[in-house]
Formats: sequence, C-alpha cells, structure tokens
Amino acid sequence: MIAKFKIPRLLITAPLSIIILIGMGTFASHSCAAARVSPVMDDQLHILTDSQKEQIAAENEKLSHKPTKQQIWFISTDKTPSDFDKVNSPLDLETISESGFSLLNLQQATLDFVNDLTSEYTDLNQDSDDPTEKQAFNEVGDYVTIILVAPNFKYSVMPLLSGDSQVHISDVRDFIMTRQLNFKDDSQANVMHTVNFVSAFLNTKATNKDDDGGITFGELVWILIGLVVVLGIVHHIRHRNDPHKPFGISPEMDDASAKYDNGWLDGVYYGENSGDDSFKN
Repeated sequence: MIAKFKIPRLLITAPLSIIILIGMGTFASHSCAAARVSPVMDDQLHILTDSQKEQIAAENEKLSHKPTKQQIWFISTDKTPSDFDKVNSPLDLETISESGFSLLNLQQATLDFVNDLTSEYTDLNQDSDDPTEKQAFNEVGDYVTIILVAPNFKYSVMPLLSGDSQVHISDVRDFIMTRQLNFKDDSQANVMHTVNFVSAFLNTKATNKDDDGGITFGELVWILIGLVVVLGIVHHIRHRNDPHKPFGISPEMDDASAKYDNGWLDGVYYGENSGDDSFKN
C-alpha cells in the first residue's frame, strides 16, 4: 500500500518541481537583463576633483531613494563627432537650427547620440532580438541623465536629460532653464554649475510626481488677458462718473470751480479788498 501511494506522488511532484525551477531560471535571467545599470563616472579629461566626483556619487545615492530613482552620469571626452559616426554627426544640428536652440530642442537633437552612449556604457543593444534586453535599453533612457563634456563638439557642455525628467519641463520652464545654462564653456566652474543645476532639477522637479512642468506660454497669455480685463473693470468703476477728469477731483468741486474763478462769483468779486469799487468789473 505504501509503495503504491509514493509512486503516483513522485510522478506528480517531480514534473512540478522541474517546471518551478525552469520558471525561476527564466525569471532570474529576465531580472538580470532588466536590472538597473550602475551610475557612470568617466572623466577622461580630468575636469573634476575627487571631492566633486564624490558629490555626484552622493547625489546619485540621494536620487536612488526618490520615487523614479533617477541617475546622473558624468562623461568627459576629447572625441570628435566623427569618432561616434563616420558619416553623420551624432548631433542633429539641422533640427536645432530649424526650431531654435533650447534645452528641450537639444534633447531632440541628441536622441541617436544618447543611444550610442547607452550602448557603449551598458553593453545593451537597442536592436537586440531579446525583448528583455531591448526593454532594459529603453528603460535606461527613462532614468539616466548624462552630463557630457566634449570640447570638440559645437556644444561642449550638454546635459542630456532622462526621458522621465523631460516631461517636467514646459515651454516656459524650457525658456528659463536654457538661459540659466552655458552650453559652450567647458571650464570646471561652468561644468560644476551644470552639475549642480541638473542635480537640483532632478531632486526637486523631475522626481516630484505632483510637478506638471510648470506654466506654459499658452496659460501665461490667458493670465495676462485676465489681468488686463480685471484692470479695465477696476479703472471703469473708479472713473465711471467722469472718465475724462483726473482721479481725485469730484464733479462737485469741478462745478464750484467753474462758478468761482479767481475770486469772482456771478459777476461779483469776493476776493481780497472786495469793498474797493476799483476792483469791480
């Protein structure tokens, strides 16, 4: 009886165990492929000091505890555009010239460039046949912001913002942020200004789920129109009795001044020495 009971049980549990092990192996391989990459610090030009590198590492540690877990990569290189692409520039300068330079337009012009850098530093392939690897590649672009210093490029200091952070930049914020950054000064002071600026933006805006990118130019126009209408109504209420008179002069005072001009009232002078007939008209 005991032998007859164990055999069927083994027949059931053995295949089930194999299925579970296969599933765990598949899940583990997918998890490894989709694991978040480590922050990159590749200062080939030795622009930053050790303490400044530690500051960026501290910022990444702080960002790792935020809801969207953003990252900052720092890369400095003396490579030229042709080192990345022998035929085409990795910067789509035509797009920038057509739409005008701004921080957001720079992001659009560097899409291929960011993909190249992502492949170089993660060994992930955007065109991989493995859907998990392809997904991991795309996710890197969502949470990684690259601060690239490349003196041989037209724009030598380029903050290449993550996809998640870009949705927190309205056209007004884009206008303001563009004018707070210098994209052509690769000095250490300006590079660190860019690092600090980007770090502050990521910590306060890009990782804040309640931040909608700020006001837009369209909304700003409607606000200005509303202010003009309100001021017009206030002006009309304050001057509705006599809009042609200066503010502060009542109609009664105006009427009195018309009758009493330099001491004369209805042809009779009531001013100083009014008793002297020589002063009468």
